[in-house]
Amino acid sequence: MAPIGARLQSLAPGQVCAPGPLYLVLQGQARASLGEHSAQLGPHELAPPGATLHNDSAQPVILLALAVEPRSSAK
Repeated sequence: MAPIGARLQSLAPGQVCAPGPLYLVLQGQARASLGEHSAQLGPHELAPPGATLHNDSAQPVILLALAVEPRSSAK
């Protein structure tokens, strides 16, 4: 997958961000949920595309949302 754009996003305490792009946690702690799986993420950790991120902490979480475009298959 090749990145096609990026934006900074902040999650306030108790806030949830919609599933979608590849998220990189820049600051704080977030819980990533994808299907039945869940993991706690800290700074410099990635959440996979399609994961929902939850801020369960009392501090804001700063994310870098990376929009990606699937590679086209070679013919």
